[in-house]
Amino acid sequence: MLTANIQPVTVVNATATQLGAYIINYDLLSQNCLTYWCLLDQSGNNIWNSNFRVPPEVLADWGSNDLVILQSIADANGFVIIP
Repeated sequence: MLTANIQPVTVVNATATQLGAYIINYDLLSQNCLTYWCLLDQSGNNIWNSNFRVPPEVLADWGSNDLVILQSIADANGFVIIP
């Protein structure tokens, strides 16, 4: 799982501190990438999840830096990744 710390977000009466994601399907030829993403609390419990289709322009920048995928999910959902 790809993970990043985020500024705390309250969702469904719980506080998320991490963003996690799995690549569900990646088709290099058609530039199609579907992810499953989730918000995790401090204990690693999943408190919210959804799917996200990564835009082709993000895939072009992906390379070996998985943070590009997480940043795209964060940007689309209003989360702030922190170091």
